[in-house]
Amino acid sequence: MRAATPGRAFAAVVLLGGLLGGLMASGEVGAEPARLLAVTNTQGYRHESIPNLVALVEREGRESGLWVVERADTDEELRSLTTAASLARFDAVAFLNSSGDVPLADREAFLAWVNGGGALVGAHGGANTLQGWPEFVAMLGGEFDYHRDQARVWARVDDAGHPATAGRGTGFELFDEIYLIKSFDRGRVHMLLSLERHPNTGEPGFFPFAWTREQGQGRVFYTAAGHRADVVEADWYGAHLLGGIRWALRR
Repeated sequence: MRAATPGRAFAAVVLLGGLLGGLMASGEVGAEPARLLAVTNTQGYRHESIPNLVALVEREGRESGLWVVERADTDEELRSLTTAASLARFDAVAFLNSSGDVPLADREAFLAWVNGGGALVGAHGGANTLQGWPEFVAMLGGEFDYHRDQARVWARVDDAGHPATAGRGTGFELFDEIYLIKSFDRGRVHMLLSLERHPNTGEPGFFPFAWTREQGQGRVFYTAAGHRADVVEADWYGAHLLGGIRWALRR
């Protein structure tokens, strides 16, 4: 076998160094794992799929090495972990089927944390959380209005190139409890998934289902899917939710 010439060897070293440098700059090599706060506190309806959601997020963080999870389930845990000082330890806060007026310790500090670069993630019940706080609703991009019977729907993919929807083609079927969303302005979000028909009546229209937002220096990802445990356990949902978290964390 011929030995590499000095010129080729040097070029290979430069190329390898450039690749490693780019990966390190993007946070994929040698970066500390992000810290993610999973808010599972409920002041209203409590979804049976909460343990499945937490297990999914914990497993992906552990296997990828991209994040570690701390959980806020009780009122005391949530209050202690959402002070200004505690929020500074986290890179992301994910409302995983939370509900109602959950007791954040410092709402203004939370707004400042997201605006300063924090990642806000909401899954299903996240839109049924803190609905009496207009600033949170505006930051999330919308809020829960109502739902009827669980239904099989066609979810249209609005952005096939996003990490949360990659590989889903133009759309796909799912059976879940479908949230109808209000306080929503399409011009303030980047759409990922939507429905073209009302999930129960079949009436044509536009029904937002998953989206992203930029909030100051922070990023917001929300998906209305995730009521049913079998939906959370589905491969597509794992790729969808975890792609959204990675995007929000810039990982």
